[in-house]
Amino acid sequence: MVSNIKSKIFKSIKNKKLNVFGLFLLLSFLLLIVTKLSKEYTQTIPFSVEMRHIEEGRRIMSQHDSVVYVTVNARGFSLLWYNFFDHKLTIDLEKEAQDDGENYTWKTSKGAQRILYQLGNSMDVVSIEPETMVFRYEAMSVKTVPVLIESQIDFAPGFDLMAGLVSNPDSIKVIGPQKAIEGISGIGTKPIKLNGVKSSIKKSVALDMQGMGNIKLNHSSVEVSGEVRKFTEGLLEVPVDVVNLPEDVRLNFFPKTVTVLYYVDLQNFKNVTASDFVVVCDFAEVASKERTFFVPHLLKVPPKVKSARIKQSKVEFIIMEP
Repeated sequence: MVSNIKSKIFKSIKNKKLNVFGLFLLLSFLLLIVTKLSKEYTQTIPFSVEMRHIEEGRRIMSQHDSVVYVTVNARGFSLLWYNFFDHKLTIDLEKEAQDDGENYTWKTSKGAQRILYQLGNSMDVVSIEPETMVFRYEAMSVKTVPVLIESQIDFAPGFDLMAGLVSNPDSIKVIGPQKAIEGISGIGTKPIKLNGVKSSIKKSVALDMQGMGNIKLNHSSVEVSGEVRKFTEGLLEVPVDVVNLPEDVRLNFFPKTVTVLYYVDLQNFKNVTASDFVVVCDFAEVASKERTFFVPHLLKVPPKVKSARIKQSKVEFIIMEP
């Protein structure tokens, strides 16, 4: 019993000694770190260069080496903090660079103020290299092509588009090497897939850039819209008119009216009348043929009607004796 108590006391003292040793070791390490970080060091910090306002129709040929190296003197504490972040320097080629027709030339001294602002007052700048950066560009061709809307739309029963889908903008500028863009006749959208649609459509849709390579567009997306309304069918008896009939020819034809089946939105249904349609039979089509019937044609359909067709396919006629 007594020996057991002695053993526990001995272990407790031993553990306390180890804890105290560990604490002093940790404090010694922290003191060493603080001492090191309190000293001044010289270090080079890379700033990656980002360019803006590149003239339309031009492409920078290579940007992999677009880095400005800034050498600074600072205490270790300041340098440690800056090593945790990437540093960027944005330059305005239109305002800050010289253009000789093949290259943009930019003096890094023009960006010194922005570099100093990012570094703050805790660092002294020793040097900024290189002194001059040259960005070679190639002239690109520009071509305007229409936007092609790709859609798979399933409307709710009785609903339909008034006049199809439209995009804003309806055309896109394609920028790239001449050979690469000469075969492009249009730019499609990503497919629009909608089900059970019974209200107007308006949404932003990305353009399909698959397989475009280094070709650029002046827009990455367009707004696609379309007015959706409830539609119905109607029937009207429309008079038939015979055209291109010679003055010396008299004929009789039957029927004198044909049934026109039309598709229109409910809002305009009551506004559609027979006089809005024109149905003709052309005598020139049968004059040189041994035929006793006309094929009627819809010569005029009102804009408010989405589609229309004549139910009869023939109008019989006979030529009267003088």
